[in-house]
Order: sequence, then C-alpha cells, then structure tokens
Amino acid sequence: MLEFIRERAKGIVAWAIVILIAVPFALWGINNYFTGPKTIVVAEVNGEDITAMEFLRMYQRQRQQLQQQFGDQFEQLVEDKTLRKQVLDRLIEMKLIQQWAMDHGMAVSDAQLAMVIQSAPVFLDEEGKFSQQRYEQILAANGLSIPQFEQLQRLSLLEQQYRNLTLASSLATGMESTQLINLQQQMRKVGWILFDLQPYLNRISLSDEEVSAYYEAHKDEFVAPEQIIAEYIVLDRRKLAEQVPVDESTLQAFYEENKDLFTVPEQRHARHILITAKQGDEASEQSALKKIQDIQAQLKAGESFEKLAQQHSQDPGSAPAGGDLGYFEQGMMVPAFDQKVFSMQKEEISEPVQTQFGYHLIQVLDIKPKRIRAFEEVKDQVAQLYRQQEADKHYADLLEQLNTQAYEQPDTLVPAAEAVGAKVETSEPVSRMEGQGVFMSPQVREALFSDEVLKQHLNSQVIELSPDQAVVVRVKKVIPARQQALDEVRAQIEAQLKQQKAEAQIQKEADDILAQLKSGADVADVLPPHAQWQPPRWLERTATAVPPALLEAIYKAPKPGEGKPVWQQATLEGVPVIFVIDEVKVSDQKLPEPMVEQLKQALAGIWGDAELTVRIELLKQQADIELYPSYETVK
Repeated sequence: MLEFIRERAKGIVAWAIVILIAVPFALWGINNYFTGPKTIVVAEVNGEDITAMEFLRMYQRQRQQLQQQFGDQFEQLVEDKTLRKQVLDRLIEMKLIQQWAMDHGMAVSDAQLAMVIQSAPVFLDEEGKFSQQRYEQILAANGLSIPQFEQLQRLSLLEQQYRNLTLASSLATGMESTQLINLQQQMRKVGWILFDLQPYLNRISLSDEEVSAYYEAHKDEFVAPEQIIAEYIVLDRRKLAEQVPVDESTLQAFYEENKDLFTVPEQRHARHILITAKQGDEASEQSALKKIQDIQAQLKAGESFEKLAQQHSQDPGSAPAGGDLGYFEQGMMVPAFDQKVFSMQKEEISEPVQTQFGYHLIQVLDIKPKRIRAFEEVKDQVAQLYRQQEADKHYADLLEQLNTQAYEQPDTLVPAAEAVGAKVETSEPVSRMEGQGVFMSPQVREALFSDEVLKQHLNSQVIELSPDQAVVVRVKKVIPARQQALDEVRAQIEAQLKQQKAEAQIQKEADDILAQLKSGADVADVLPPHAQWQPPRWLERTATAVPPALLEAIYKAPKPGEGKPVWQQATLEGVPVIFVIDEVKVSDQKLPEPMVEQLKQALAGIWGDAELTVRIELLKQQADIELYPSYETVK
C-alpha cells in the first residue's frame, strides 16, 4: 500500500479493531465482572467510574497479546508504564462513546442482540447451529448470568454503532480514488550510480596516535559489562517424556484404551461444478441457479461430469482437473456442501447445492470408511503419546517440588535438583543484555540480576519459560564490569575509524559528482573507476530489483519537468547512491478490480479514521475526566 496509507494507519486504527464484539473476548477473564470488590477506581469519566477490575482485565489481555507477539523481546520493547496509560486511554474512549450513544438515543434491539449472540462460534453445536444449552453452560462456567452477559454485549454493540456511524459517513471521491490508483500504478525511469566502498577502505592508513586518541575520548564505549556465571536447573516436560520407560504390553494396553486416537475418519472423494453467485443478490443467485440447472440437464443427458466441470465450473482451483477435490474428511468443507457430500452414495450426483460461493453440482467418486489403524502401524505414535501422558502426570508435581526445594534451601540448588531428578548446570558468562541457552530469555536474565539473586545470593523463584519448560537460577560467580585495554579493542577501533573516513571520502566525491551531473555533465565523463552505472530502466512502485531504501528515495523525489532529468542522492548503509529520474508515467496495465476496491476502501478508511479520531478528541475535551494514580500500580 502507498506510504501515506501506512503512515496514517496508526493510533485509533489499532484500537478500532472491535475486540469487544468478539464473544470469546467478552468471556475472557470475566467471571468476576459483576462480583468481587470494586472499591479501587482508576479513573472517573463524567461522574462514572472505571474500576481496577475493568482496567486489569484489559491490561492483562493486552500484555499477553504483546508477549505472544514479541516473545523474548517483550521486556525490551514494551514499557509497562506506557502500556498502562494506553489501556487507560482506551477505557476512557470506550466510556465516552457509550455515554454519547446513550445520550443520543442509540439502542440495540433484541433482534440485533440475538443475531450477534446466536452467530457467535463459541455457542454453536457440531452442526453449526446455536445451542441454548451450550450458551447457558459457557456463561455459567464464567460466572455470568444471561442478563449480565447480554448487557455487556449491548454496550459493545452501542460502541460499534457509534464507530460505524462515523466511518460510514466517510467516502473517497472518484477523483481521490483515481489519484490514488494512478499513484499506485506510477512508474519511473531511473538510472543510478553505485559506489564500491572497499577501494576507499584499502587506501586509508591510521596512526597509533589516532587510534589511541579515539580510545581515550571514547573510553566509556569500551567497558566490558558485569557478567555472571550462573548455576541453574532446567525442568523440561519433553525430556521427562523421553525418560519414561515403555514395554510392549504397556503400549498395547494404552492402545486398547485410546483407540479413538488412532481412528482414521471416513473420507470421501468428490468433484464438483461451481457457478458463482453474489450472496444476497437475488438476480445473481437466480442467474447462477439457471446455469447450474442447464448443466444438470446435460449431465442427465449423459454428458461427462469431468468435461462439463472443465468447461463451466467457476472454481479456478478444481476446474482444470475436472472439478476434482480429492479425498477429504467431514467438516473440511462449508456446512451445506459438507452435509450433502456425506449423505450421498458412491457415484451419485447431487441436486444443486447452494453455499455462500454459489451453486454446486457434486459427484461422489469414492468412499473410504472409517477405520482403526492397527497397533503395529501406529506403534511409534502410541509410544510417543504414552510417554507424553506420563510426563504430563508428573510435570506439575515436579514443578511444585522444584519450587519448594529451591525456596526452602535457598543457598544451594543441589537438593532441588535431586528432588526432580535433574542436574545442576553451569552457564557461560551472562550479562544483563546477553546470554546463551535459557539465558537468552530476558525474563531469566532479569531474575539472575535481581537484588534477591545477585545481592542476597538466593535461589530464584521458578521461571516458567513455556508450558513445557521451567528453570531456577542462582549466582555462582560475579565477573565485575571492567575497562577494556586498548589492545583488546584496537581492531574494533581501527575498523570503525576506517569506515568513518572511507564514508566521508566517498560522500565528498559523490557530492562533487552530483553537482556536475546537475550542471549537465555526462555520466561517462564523471564516473570514477570504483563506481558502477546502471542505465535508466522503468521501475514500478513495488519493484524488488532495487533495495527498499533506494526505491523509497526514488519515489519521494520530485518528477522531472520539461524533459529535464532529476538528479538526487540516497544513502544505503552509509554509502551514497546517485540516481536520476528521466521520465514518469502511469502503467498501462490495469489493476485487478479487487485491488481497486481495496484501495478505495483503504482511502475511505483513512478519512473515516481521521474523522473518528477528531470526534473522540472532541468528546475528551468536553468531558470531565479525572485520572487516579492507582492505575500505575494496581495488580
């Protein structure tokens, strides 16, 4: 997408993903929504409280999502104070929108509410239908009554109505859409000069005085950080599984008790002919139905299903193969198609079947009945599952023992290791920022350098790295921070100084060459021997043949005017690149219609998001909002 779309698709866009309407989110961590203490208030909006419970629910969910997204980098990239403020801002926005919606008479009808709840996947049975029993069971399991849950959903829908009201009023005009499409389709005829840095590096010499002077002026850059050699115990569920002993009789008994795990479901081999239709468009659906009925008549007259599929089917994936879909299990296709296929006999051809894609004719070519795989066929899988089951049984107990022993005897890891059948291992030196193995985790390094472990010389608490792995650490030896000697870092300084000098020299030469080219000089007359000229060629905005940084500079440069080329300079990893734009044109190749629609929607979305941001800011300015410091520390 275009750069300006990327630049604006931030802020409110990220929050505007309507998480509240998703039923699983509404259920997440909500069992105490209407119960438990509500005495702590983190903010007040026009006299209405935002409670610590509400805040923590969203804060914890957002934190979990970010941890999953960033993994080991989470602690370095996400500042807790900033995250807490973002969550509180989001809750204030929600409260303001709900208040505005209520004040302006917006309401959610019972029919709207029922439609949302009854279409939520979490409440559907195996046949894809709403289950009242499942609905009540899930709510009860989460400590919610039906009225409580439905009130939450009404509030969520009210907020969505407000957002939709704003976004729906934002449109991209035909002129704006055309301009955007033309920008997307723009091509530029570009040539460029690439400089080779190596010759400059080769001819630079440094004196001992230069190296020494740089070292003295930048000593703080050459300090080896404090490091720790640690002792640690790793409890790994997967290694536990590998150690579980097995014999033939044990595996055979496990197999007999768990035959369902080794059952191959019934599979059907089918092919189909699809005539697409726009769902909900009566004219489109009627046209597709007529076409499929005409094809059905040809089949009844003896025509080949395979040939008719090749000629008429509008499924691009299967049509060339005569509509062949291969073998599949029940539940892999859309419900109407799936139900029909698994109710048919071999060689039977169906009546027209309607799905959201259009109308299908289906032929069942073969049926593989459900079967239980023989023990010898799945013996390795049986052993793996048995070992995993046994490891699962013991892992939680061992984890508790590890934690107990490490806490009760905090000056050694030996009893804890003996209790869980592990060994005490010794690490390579670990710094606050770097480590190997389990110490690659910021969470483990943070524990190792904590006051409790580093200064009080105690064992750490159990650190769970994943559902399958946990670790306890303690300090064995501290290696203090120290000033590195000049001889240790001489090579590093020399490389750095040479790089700086070479880049400065090449930049000066590039500036001189660029000035001459802008004055009308010919490339051949100014091109140095250590540079390469790439003659002009047409580049699309999405070209991959040039580095992204160069392509970005090319498309940010002004257009040439009146036949006069534009000479510009970019920098790639410290090395200048001179480029020229000779011509600009719009590609003759038309964008696919779906992409055109995406661009139009993206543009309308940008205007809508901008308007939504302004509206919410106005609500904030007009509101009486009070923040309480409790949000910074509540847990």
